[in-house]
Parts: sequence; C-alpha cells; structure tokens
Amino acid sequence: MFVVVKRKESRLDNNPTTEQAEHDPYHFDQGKPILPKVSELRRKLAEKAKREPRFRFYALYDRIYRHDVLWSAWRLVQRNDGGPGIDRQTIQDIEQYGPSKLIDELQEVLESKTYQPEAIKRVHIPKGDGKTRPLGIPAVKDRIVQQACLLILEPIFEEDFLACSYGFRPGRSAFQALNTIERNLKQGRTEVYDADLKGYFDSIPHDNDRIIKWVETTIEKWMGLELNRDKTKVLDVKQPGTALDFLGYSFRYDKDLRGGTHRYWNRIPSKKSLARAREQIRRLTSQQQGCLPIKDVVCRLNRFLVGWSNYFRTGFPGKLFKKINSFVMWRMYLFLSRRSQRPFKLPVGTTWYKFIFEKLGVRRL
Repeated sequence: MFVVVKRKESRLDNNPTTEQAEHDPYHFDQGKPILPKVSELRRKLAEKAKREPRFRFYALYDRIYRHDVLWSAWRLVQRNDGGPGIDRQTIQDIEQYGPSKLIDELQEVLESKTYQPEAIKRVHIPKGDGKTRPLGIPAVKDRIVQQACLLILEPIFEEDFLACSYGFRPGRSAFQALNTIERNLKQGRTEVYDADLKGYFDSIPHDNDRIIKWVETTIEKWMGLELNRDKTKVLDVKQPGTALDFLGYSFRYDKDLRGGTHRYWNRIPSKKSLARAREQIRRLTSQQQGCLPIKDVVCRLNRFLVGWSNYFRTGFPGKLFKKINSFVMWRMYLFLSRRSQRPFKLPVGTTWYKFIFEKLGVRRL
C-alpha cells in the first residue's frame, strides 16, 4: 500500500501578475461599507473558486471571526437598518452600546466556538392569495454573524451560478430578470412552462407532455423540490388574452394602442400587484388613520407610492399609473371628508385634484 502525502498549500495563493492586481477589491463590493482587506480576501476566494472549480475550501472558519470581517458585516447590517429580533435589541441600541465592544464579544465566542444564536422571531406577512408567508427575523447580533458567513462564502458559490440565475445574487436585480424575460419573448420564445413550488404535495395526475415531464422530474426527483400543481401551467404568451405574471409584472402581447394591426410586447404591473397596491392605499387612508395629522398620513402614503412606482416604472405603466392616481385622489377625498363630524370644505378657487396633489403634496405617479 502506498500513501501519498501532499504538501500543505495556501488555499488563497493567487500569484498576481502586478502589484495593482494583488490589492484590487472584489468587483461586487463597490459602494458597500466593506473594509479593503476584506474585499481583497473576497476577490481571492472568487478567483480561486473560478480557477479551480473542484477545489474544496476546508479552512474558512477562522476567516469568519476575523475582526475586519465582523466589522464589515456590522456595517452592512447597520446600513440595512432592519427591525429587532426576539431580544428586542435594535440597531440604535447597538450603536449606543458600542459596535466595537459587540464585535470583540462576537469574535471571542466565535473563536472559542461557544457562540449560541438567539431564537428566531417569527412573523407572518400576507400573500396575494389571502394566505400568509412565514418570515424569520434573527437578532441583530446574529445577523452580523450571518453576514460575516455570507462575506466569506458568497464569492465562492457565486462562481457556480449560471448566467440565467438572478435571485439573491450580488450585482443582479429583479429588473435584469424581467429584461431577460422580455428579450426572450421578443426573440420568439413565447411558450412558457410557468412552475410554482410549494411546501406540501397533494397527489394530482401528471401531464404526459414530454417537456413538462422532464421539468417535473428534474425539479421534484433530482432537486428534491415539489411543484404547486394548482399554480403550474403551460402558457403560449402570444395568444390573445394570455399573460405571463413574473415578479409582480404581467407580460402580454397586446394590440397597437392606435388601433393598427401591429402588436407589441407590453410589460405592466400585474392584476395582483394593482390589487395589493389599492389595498395598501385603503389601509393608509382608512378611518383608523383619522386621528393622525394630515401631513403624517400624506408622508406615509407618499413613502408607499414612491417605492411602488419606482419598482413598476419600467415597461409601459402610464395608463395604470393614472388609474392609481385617480384611486388615491378618491381615497384622500373620503379620508378628508370623514375626519370630523363637520364636512370638509375645499378652499375656494381650487379643485380636489389640485388640493390633494399640489397643496397637500400627495405623490402623483
């Protein structure tokens, strides 16, 4: 029997060709509060993973509890400004306590392998079908540790993703995924297998179509996931009246707006997105808000309208934006009329439209 002993090697050696390349930051870290040494480490990890796809990174734990890694993780968590976890500790609490002191404590328990995370705070957010989706909110200090893990692991796994993958990746966005969908539709790829995953599987007969069978076999058997049969369907988006809903948008092959024979690929907020927007506007202008100052109601309403319109600004949303404007004006009219037992009197010489959108400063889409 022969035993081959391999020489111990540095797993991050890059042998850069120039001194400049040796200190270049990771390209996805631009604009982020990540320390230069941490960004350089992330670049080296990415280069190693790309150059040697089969390489195994065994010794990474000591990188996670490096002080500069934990500090960069804290800055990223601080920038996100999320809510408190089950311990009720906020970002502001840590700022008062002293971030450096907390980082030192986390480094000590991580290095000694005595770190124990808090329980996850469970909340439920509404879904479009009336159901709720469970959401876990870790404690802020646990989010720092999770972010430190991400800083080290992300550049390694990022090299394994395909170009068609967009979800939760650095430098990728929902708009890029939407643009890819639209580009494929314009190139003639209009038959879509719209699959939806679910957590629990009910026995529903399988379609014998060859493509559907391949997709279902790949997803359910090979990947160990399950399809939501009620929401999984085959679409030919080029057929009249058919729409592909994706990431809140609807893709449709609509007729020319001027009445011609020409058709075009329309990209607009989906019906569910519009319904959720109206529901949120109703909540923000309901009778329950009547005790608040008008400027506070307008501020909260504008915050929602700005965020919603920024996401749905691509494509051709103008016609639907006007409908939302009309709905907002109607809701604000009802809100002002119900604020007291006395009917609200519109100032002389103005209209409801001017008063709501110009005088009160409600955001107009």
